[in-house]
Amino acid sequence: RVSASRCFFVEVERCRYCAKPGDSLQSIAKNFRTDWIQLWGANAASGLGADALEAGRPISLGAVHIVPEPILFKEVAKLFATTEERLRLANPDVPREQMWAGAGQALCVLPGVCDASVALDGTGLPTSPDPY
Repeated sequence: RVSASRCFFVEVERCRYCAKPGDSLQSIAKNFRTDWIQLWGANAASGLGADALEAGRPISLGAVHIVPEPILFKEVAKLFATTEERLRLANPDVPREQMWAGAGQALCVLPGVCDASVALDGTGLPTSPDPY
Protein backbone atom coordinates (compact mmCIF):
# COMPACT_ATOMS: atom_id res chain seq x y z
CA ARG A 1 0.00 0.00 0.00
CA VAL A 2 1.44 3.35 -1.07
CA SER A 3 0.68 6.46 0.90
CA ALA A 4 1.31 9.96 -0.41
CA SER A 5 0.65 13.46 0.79
CA ARG A 6 0.04 16.47 -1.34
CA CYS A 7 -0.03 20.13 -0.52
CA PHE A 8 -2.14 22.64 -2.36
CA PHE A 9 -1.89 26.38 -2.15
CA VAL A 10 -5.04 28.31 -2.91
CA GLU A 11 -5.03 32.04 -3.41
CA VAL A 12 -8.24 33.65 -2.26
CA GLU A 13 -9.16 37.15 -3.32
CA ARG A 14 -8.96 39.44 -0.31
CA CYS A 15 -12.14 41.11 0.89
CA ARG A 16 -14.45 38.79 -1.04
CA TYR A 17 -16.97 36.26 0.23
CA CYS A 18 -18.72 33.53 -1.73
CA ALA A 19 -22.41 33.35 -0.80
CA LYS A 20 -23.68 30.03 0.55
CA PRO A 21 -27.24 28.73 0.17
CA GLY A 22 -29.56 30.78 2.39
CA ASP A 23 -27.11 33.67 2.85
CA SER A 24 -28.37 37.24 2.92
CA LEU A 25 -26.50 40.48 3.48
CA GLN A 26 -27.85 40.42 7.04
CA SER A 27 -26.46 36.94 7.79
CA ILE A 28 -23.08 37.70 6.22
CA ALA A 29 -22.88 41.01 8.12
CA LYS A 30 -23.57 39.19 11.38
CA ASN A 31 -20.65 36.79 10.71
CA PHE A 32 -18.28 39.71 10.13
CA ARG A 33 -19.72 41.85 12.95
CA THR A 34 -20.74 44.66 10.66
CA ASP A 35 -23.95 46.11 9.26
CA TRP A 36 -25.71 44.86 6.14
CA ILE A 37 -25.71 48.45 4.84
CA GLN A 38 -21.88 48.36 4.87
CA LEU A 39 -22.00 45.27 2.65
CA TRP A 40 -24.69 46.74 0.43
CA GLY A 41 -22.57 49.87 -0.04
CA ALA A 42 -19.52 47.78 -0.93
CA ASN A 43 -21.62 46.08 -3.64
CA ALA A 44 -23.80 48.99 -4.80
CA ALA A 45 -22.47 48.97 -8.35
CA SER A 46 -23.51 45.32 -8.77
CA GLY A 47 -27.19 45.98 -7.97
CA LEU A 48 -27.05 43.64 -4.99
CA GLY A 49 -30.19 43.53 -2.84
CA ALA A 50 -30.51 42.77 0.87
CA ASP A 51 -32.59 39.61 0.36
CA ALA A 52 -31.41 36.03 -0.13
CA LEU A 53 -28.40 35.77 -2.38
CA GLU A 54 -27.70 33.26 -5.10
CA ALA A 55 -25.32 30.57 -3.80
CA GLY A 56 -21.85 31.05 -5.26
CA ARG A 57 -22.30 34.77 -5.82
CA PRO A 58 -19.14 36.70 -4.93
CA ILE A 59 -19.72 39.51 -2.42
CA SER A 60 -17.37 42.38 -1.65
CA LEU A 61 -16.93 42.76 2.11
CA GLY A 62 -15.21 46.15 2.07
CA ALA A 63 -12.10 47.78 0.68
CA VAL A 64 -8.57 46.47 0.34
CA HIS A 65 -6.14 48.82 2.07
CA ILE A 66 -2.45 48.59 1.19
CA VAL A 67 -0.48 49.56 4.29
CA PRO A 68 1.98 52.34 3.29
CA GLU A 69 4.32 51.86 6.27
CA PRO A 70 4.49 49.53 9.28
CA ILE A 71 1.61 50.19 11.67
CA LEU A 72 -0.03 48.46 14.63
CA PHE A 73 -3.28 46.65 13.79
CA LYS A 74 -5.10 48.64 16.47
CA GLU A 75 -3.99 51.85 14.69
CA VAL A 76 -5.32 50.58 11.34
CA ALA A 77 -8.63 49.88 13.10
CA LYS A 78 -8.72 53.44 14.42
CA LEU A 79 -8.07 54.87 10.95
CA PHE A 80 -11.14 53.08 9.60
CA ALA A 81 -13.46 53.61 12.61
CA THR A 82 -13.62 49.92 13.38
CA THR A 83 -12.21 47.62 16.03
CA GLU A 84 -9.15 45.40 15.93
CA GLU A 85 -11.40 42.37 16.44
CA ARG A 86 -13.44 43.21 13.32
CA LEU A 87 -10.29 43.92 11.33
CA ARG A 88 -9.00 40.45 12.26
CA LEU A 89 -12.33 38.81 11.33
CA ALA A 90 -11.99 40.28 7.85
CA ASN A 91 -8.35 39.07 7.62
CA PRO A 92 -8.35 35.50 8.95
CA ASP A 93 -4.99 34.75 7.32
CA VAL A 94 -3.21 37.18 9.66
CA PRO A 95 -1.93 35.32 12.72
CA ARG A 96 -3.56 36.47 15.97
CA GLU A 97 -0.18 37.09 17.56
CA GLN A 98 0.90 39.44 14.74
CA MET A 99 0.53 42.95 16.16
CA TRP A 100 1.96 44.93 13.23
CA ALA A 101 0.91 45.26 9.59
CA GLY A 102 3.93 45.56 7.34
CA ALA A 103 4.53 48.06 4.55
CA GLY A 104 2.82 46.81 1.39
CA GLN A 105 0.58 44.37 3.28
CA ALA A 106 -2.97 44.19 1.92
CA LEU A 107 -5.73 44.26 4.52
CA CYS A 108 -9.48 43.95 4.11
CA VAL A 109 -11.18 46.82 5.96
CA LEU A 110 -14.87 47.21 6.73
CA PRO A 111 -15.14 50.83 7.86
CA GLY A 112 -17.49 51.43 10.77
CA VAL A 113 -19.62 53.88 8.80
CA CYS A 114 -22.93 52.38 9.91
CA ASP A 115 -21.94 51.51 13.46
CA ALA A 116 -22.90 53.90 16.24
CA SER A 117 -21.03 51.71 18.75
CA VAL A 118 -17.63 52.76 17.33
CA ALA A 119 -16.37 56.34 17.58
CA LEU A 120 -15.91 58.06 14.21
CA ASP A 121 -13.31 60.43 15.68
CA GLY A 122 -10.35 58.35 14.54
CA THR A 123 -9.95 56.52 17.84
CA GLY A 124 -11.94 53.46 16.78
CA LEU A 125 -12.95 53.08 20.40
CA PRO A 126 -16.34 51.64 21.29
CA THR A 127 -18.85 54.28 22.34
CA SER A 128 -21.25 51.61 23.59
CA PRO A 129 -21.38 47.81 23.80
CA ASP A 130 -20.84 46.11 20.44
CA PRO A 131 -24.32 45.49 18.92
CA TYR A 132 -23.09 42.55 16.84
